[in-house]
Amino acid sequence: MLASDSLRETAFDELARVIDEGSTMADFARELRTQERSLGVTQSDPAYVETVFRTNMSASYAAGRIHQMSTPAVLAAMPYVQIRAVVDGRTTSICRYLDGLVFNRRTDPGWSKYAAPNHFNCRTGEVPLPASRVSPSQVIHSSQVDARGEPAPGFDAPPSLGLSA
Repeated sequence: MLASDSLRETAFDELARVIDEGSTMADFARELRTQERSLGVTQSDPAYVETVFRTNMSASYAAGRIHQMSTPAVLAAMPYVQIRAVVDGRTTSICRYLDGLVFNRRTDPGWSKYAAPNHFNCRTGEVPLPASRVSPSQVIHSSQVDARGEPAPGFDAPPSLGLSA
């Protein structure tokens, strides 16, 4: 966890700045380390700082995508959503299982439980789809997702703009 409430607030503010200004992870890490020194806190492990940055940036962008996908016009035009994972040697078993699943957003509000991020450093995303690109046999209901697709603790709700640390 981040060492103090003050440092947590700094991290959140820096993430917001990075999004607004298009800064980099290096800029985020540099500012966070400066704040750690001024608070008398030991510097964070670089891997931890990277995890905080990547997970929260992913969650912020995902929250924005879900907000866009929830507008009436987009929901009417693209009522389905497909989970798409980056599948490589770093892909978790959670994301391997969820990759390719298609949910009907009009009839299954539970789909958003599986919206990325589903764990720290998650690289999965969602793609809205029109009805013309989905056959009924492709669609799964969120109640049919088994334990292999369960998000890690703390990631079992739609992403928000809050800070995960």
